[in-house]
Amino acid sequence: MTNRSSFGPLVSTTWLAAHLGAANLVVLDATVIKEALGELRFVRRPALREFEAEGHIPGATFADLVNQFSDPQAAFPFTRPTSQQIAYAAAAHGITRDSLVVVYDSLDGIWAARVWWVLRAFGHDQVAVLDGGLKKWRSEGRALEQGAGQPVTRTGAPFEPQFDPDAFVDKAYVSRMLDAAGHGVLCNALRRPVFSGAEQAYPRPGRIPSSLSVPFDELIDPATNGLLPVEVLRERLAAPVASGARIVTYCGGGITAAGLALALAVCGFHNVTIYDGSLNEWTVDPTLPMIVDLDVH
Repeated sequence: MTNRSSFGPLVSTTWLAAHLGAANLVVLDATVIKEALGELRFVRRPALREFEAEGHIPGATFADLVNQFSDPQAAFPFTRPTSQQIAYAAAAHGITRDSLVVVYDSLDGIWAARVWWVLRAFGHDQVAVLDGGLKKWRSEGRALEQGAGQPVTRTGAPFEPQFDPDAFVDKAYVSRMLDAAGHGVLCNALRRPVFSGAEQAYPRPGRIPSSLSVPFDELIDPATNGLLPVEVLRERLAAPVASGARIVTYCGGGITAAGLALALAVCGFHNVTIYDGSLNEWTVDPTLPMIVDLDVH
């Protein structure tokens, strides 16, 4: 997806603290958490209760990535929303055409990255992810507020979504990639045990053939919870960007893939798209190939 903005893709906690309260600033908490349903089942739910009870960045509103910034009627969770759905979500949070939007989460940034990608996919380019998220904000002793955040009434031209078809690809596109050498670079953003197939997280273990392993968790600085310094990121992303070909990122459901897309954007590489259905979709189709190789790291 083309970079059309001079804002972002990251902002620092210092920048955000200095700009809180600005008339055109919208701050979104996009946290989704994993909740157990017995021993073997779990659900991913919006962390609205935690947003209200445990605190959030002052002035932030809660962005429901399960039901609001995704299409809850789609076959797979976290499928991109429709233009109508994203227009409604933007209006609910006071996002206008001129808003600067900063998204964060309380985990490692992948949920914030997904909202960042979705907004950009529909033409709202003035959006950034808070580097280090709520963990870094808390660690610095910055102010929090409790309760349900309410968007400030804002004036200005409404945000009118214009979908960029280059933002996402489907399984047919990925299938064609496997048959056409040089068609692009397929990057798996999941942890290495899932990539190799040693750990099964989806209906079939392993990875899509020809994929490179580019784990998002290895792009995070544990000391800050933010992305690693740009020079380190460029070293770790050297393999996928070497050819200059279009990069297709995927994971389980297009979430961690957005984190990888964010890291690539930070390094100035924007010829990137996301396989939206990812392994949630790919692994339930027995006609599509998967590779398990426990010796691959």
